[in-house]
Amino acid sequence: MTFFKLTRQLSETAFDQVGQLNPQLLREWQGRLKWRNLILTGLLSVVAQGVLMLKTLVQLPTHENSGDSYCILLKGISRCRLGQWDEPLINWPFVWADIFRDASFVMVWVLIFGGVYLLAADLSKESRRGTLNFLRMSPLPGRKILIGKLWGVPALLYVGVGSMLPLHIGTGMLAGYPAGRLGLFYILLGAIAFCYYGAALWFALLAEKLQGFQTWVISGLSAGLLVLGWEFEHYKFSGDWFRFFNPLHILSDWEVKGLDYRTTWAFNQGEHLRGFRDLAWFFQPVGDHANVFWAFALANAIGLGLWFWMVLERKFQTPIKTAISKRQSYGLTLFFSTLVIGFDMQFLPKSPDIHFSRSLMDIFWSYGIAMMIWHAALMFLLLPARQTLLDWTRYRHQQPRESLRASIGYEPEDRLEDRETAHKSAHKSTGNSLILDLLLNDNSPSTVAYFVNLAITGGVLLPGICLYRSVGRNIALGIDLWGWVLCAFFLLACALIVQLISLANLVHWRWIALGAITAAIVGWPTILAMLMIENGSGFLRHLWLITAFPFYIVDDASYLGLGCAIALHLTLLTTLSLLLTRRCQILGRSEWKALVESTHGPERRESPTRKSLTA
Repeated sequence: MTFFKLTRQLSETAFDQVGQLNPQLLREWQGRLKWRNLILTGLLSVVAQGVLMLKTLVQLPTHENSGDSYCILLKGISRCRLGQWDEPLINWPFVWADIFRDASFVMVWVLIFGGVYLLAADLSKESRRGTLNFLRMSPLPGRKILIGKLWGVPALLYVGVGSMLPLHIGTGMLAGYPAGRLGLFYILLGAIAFCYYGAALWFALLAEKLQGFQTWVISGLSAGLLVLGWEFEHYKFSGDWFRFFNPLHILSDWEVKGLDYRTTWAFNQGEHLRGFRDLAWFFQPVGDHANVFWAFALANAIGLGLWFWMVLERKFQTPIKTAISKRQSYGLTLFFSTLVIGFDMQFLPKSPDIHFSRSLMDIFWSYGIAMMIWHAALMFLLLPARQTLLDWTRYRHQQPRESLRASIGYEPEDRLEDRETAHKSAHKSTGNSLILDLLLNDNSPSTVAYFVNLAITGGVLLPGICLYRSVGRNIALGIDLWGWVLCAFFLLACALIVQLISLANLVHWRWIALGAITAAIVGWPTILAMLMIENGSGFLRHLWLITAFPFYIVDDASYLGLGCAIALHLTLLTTLSLLLTRRCQILGRSEWKALVESTHGPERRESPTRKSLTA
């Protein structure tokens, strides 16, 4: 009885200390870390560990079943060596290695997939109940609230995984894994889990209107990424980046030595690891040594995790803001572009091949697809809310009070010349501030910032081409570069269309915009492919030049067809830009016009100075 009283007092003291540091964490712990939940978690952990051990122990060789998987073999003969009582001798390092492997899979999936599910479900429940807005209005900083969520919601998972550590460390050491390798695995597992958790919370905030469905979407994406990171074959392209988001790779290349002459790979066969060891980035190997792979994966996980944390905190504090800021998009596009193009240049040509020339798409095809997916997401991530954009357009038409008084006729005649000079100077300053607003202000239209992101992608590609050519591999440039230009034109037109749809007075404009962009990027090329237009020799095959995949025929395109495609793209971009500008002017002018009319009456409606104000 005294023990339980002492435990209760210690727990209450600890909770009081936690409550002073982070009340949100205390709230989460008080709702989850109850004795009933802790006992149930401990029982489940013990049962799971028992099942993992029994799964392997039941396969041990016996008199009736003397399989050679776990027994010590006679040298040169596939027969088990027998002991003093004619029982098969067990090769225990192989047994511990298999238990260690199964425990590693369970820890990774429970911690990452389970934690992502719990965090997404908790945030979705807070949103449905309306308590999420109360959290935003609390005096606590958003960072403390999110830290409380991060440490409090999956608290029982942390307890369950922590109770598995003795079995995991013990079996790993008995299998011959060095303690340093286990420490690297735990550090990498924590960093990758932090990255997954930040992404899950951020996406849950973005998809609040899915009404709980976002939990399954986020969990499915995390499970798919874990599977891709483990099962993805090494093909020397940007998809190899997925490997760095599964911490099991740091354990998979360790060869376990048995008690006899045999060795085994606990996670994979040795020949399966050849492609993994060839993994490189900008011709520099990152997969042939565990420490290099660990450092690269850790840098990726921490970098992306911190970025997700910044945008998560920003979105949590002010939900009306865009998903990411324009400044952040520039840095993130540069980061992704550099990372992806590095995986497209993994192998170094041994000797220059002067007889064979490759096109840009043969080498950087995965770069083009990855950047297309990223820029398709940017169309919506940079898009401001409709009301925010309306407020910005209307604010741009406002002027200081002195200018207002002068424009409606209250300024003396002898000051008209000075007013006109000041107006020209102010107009020039307004033009400069407009450019900065379009580049940096998150409330302004996103098309200029989107164009800058496209330019960053192209700016990373050009040095990559020069680097690849410098190592001795011939690349046929020529008309190939126009394929990337046409693709950028097409994506920019799609961004303008999304911006125009967002300004329309539509209830479900997001779904309409998503459907329009999907039809343009995927549906239009699919129709051309079904019609097999690319196989013909007529001018119709040049229709591929006005899709998101102009690389398909740009090598064989005629100069006339290429010129027509460029002219069509420029005409479309000009038309959409003028429509967007006109739409913003109309929306920005309407409220100001109504305000002036209601203030000064209908007699001022036809005043020429009034017209100069609304212009």
